[in-house]
Amino acid sequence: MQPNITGTIKVEWQLYDETKTGCGPYNPITNCPVTADSCWNKIVESNEYTVLNEGKYRLIYTFLGGCTRTFYFNVYKNLTETEVKVLPIVCGALGSITVIKPINSTGRFQFQLVQPNGTLGVWTVNPVFQVLVPVIIR
Repeated sequence: MQPNITGTIKVEWQLYDETKTGCGPYNPITNCPVTADSCWNKIVESNEYTVLNEGKYRLIYTFLGGCTRTFYFNVYKNLTETEVKVLPIVCGALGSITVIKPINSTGRFQFQLVQPNGTLGVWTVNPVFQVLVPVIIR
């Protein structure tokens, strides 16, 4: 991530540590961040950072004159894997693309086809798409 905000003299990346005394998990009802400095670990001081793990993060921007602004955000890791079953168009009969049950998932899903030219299809909860023309699966 490269959070380019003009006028900064320092950008500090921090990761929330709920195992520290007095920290604990975020309030599940409000999902408001814990602001106590003792609950945060400094990761790096840099204008850019590659986030590799899920967690609760904050960026502290320091501006000329010492003024600071803090931004909180969550990073999630998508562990969902899917299988796709393709029924090709044969002798004029319709083909189909079916998304088989997502693996490692407990959520509900919506699906969307994206055409080769970038045109987006309609979102649907139906995992079966009827195919009228040949497609390339990537």
